[in-house]
Amino acid sequence: MTLSRTARLVATAFTVNGVLHLVRPQVFEPAMPAWVPAHREMIVWSGYAELACAAGLAVPQTRKVAALASVGLLVGVYPANVQMAVDAMAGDKPTWKALTLARLPLQWPMIRAMWRTARSAARVRRRTSRSLSPSSLTNGSSIRGAHSSSARSGVSAAIASAWPSGPIHRGPESLESSSSTCSSSGSRIAGWPSPGSAIRHPSWPS
Repeated sequence: MTLSRTARLVATAFTVNGVLHLVRPQVFEPAMPAWVPAHREMIVWSGYAELACAAGLAVPQTRKVAALASVGLLVGVYPANVQMAVDAMAGDKPTWKALTLARLPLQWPMIRAMWRTARSAARVRRRTSRSLSPSSLTNGSSIRGAHSSSARSGVSAAIASAWPSGPIHRGPESLESSSSTCSSSGSRIAGWPSPGSAIRHPSWPS
């Protein structure tokens, strides 16, 4: 699953804003509400949180958790953004006023994009889990086992058809048995040893 354009913009904004929180925390101190304690520490930790969310969105395995964390982070910093817009209205910088006011409505599409990203990542993980479930793996193994059994049966049948059907004589006992069988049926083979005669190889010592 690839990130949507809005999700990529959120990840980029988190990266830039997170670095700015760590490098220039004093820029964000005037926007902190009075009821929030430890302004500088909260700014630094929010920068770490933004960088962590941006990194998590880039990895499919952590995308769902990172997207849900991004939703919480965007909702959590919204009061600070409102405070920054209010303070900007009291100043004499038109550009800063426009930026702080424009950011307020833009945060809601960002929250919606992160929520959709989390749901899409959850659907992908469910499909992956179903494809790797024990039942699917068992069915695949059964099919492969059936194919292997069929192949082994075919090889066994081919060997059986090519193998000679008669007895294979390997020693004097087998020769005597075959000779007795031939003598009883009245069909002696020329040069075949008579029953009970010793079988000697030409290279054997006499």
